[in-house]
Amino acid sequence: MPYYFKFLMARNRARLRRADEALPLVASEYRLRTAADVEQLRRHAFRVRRPLILKPLFTIDDDLASLERAANRHRADCGCGIGAGFLITALVSYATLVVFHLPTTVPGIFAAVLGLIGSALSAALIGKGLGILRARRQYYRCLDLMLVSFRQREESQLVNHHRRKNHAWSMDRDYDG
Repeated sequence: MPYYFKFLMARNRARLRRADEALPLVASEYRLRTAADVEQLRRHAFRVRRPLILKPLFTIDDDLASLERAANRHRADCGCGIGAGFLITALVSYATLVVFHLPTTVPGIFAAVLGLIGSALSAALIGKGLGILRARRQYYRCLDLMLVSFRQREESQLVNHHRRKNHAWSMDRDYDG
């Protein structure tokens, strides 16, 4: 690796260490423990390039585990599947059009080949863009569902904690009296 690129990488690492921002955004994994962590992730969702790992203060059930897997899948989705589908559709449709209106001259054949390449490229780019938008929308949906789940569980833990605390207080009162 050329020296210049090593210099840039070292400078970038130093800048990351000096930043006042929370380091989990650039860590090897992003751990979600509380609803506040999910809210922070929601604000910086596409700056996080590492896998999401749920380490909440409560037990993880199957729904939350499936949300974690879906969020990681949608976060890493690049839209190539939909782009390939659009590409194949464009190639088949344009080839069908050319077969039924077969050009007979050299400029006509050249125009048909350029049209085929242009339509295939534009369809692939449109499909990739739509795939990325679809993945982002589903990723944000997973994060929203995670946030709702985290908030509900934190509230229920808080209520249970207060119940246990009040119950212990009432037992102490009964014992003293």
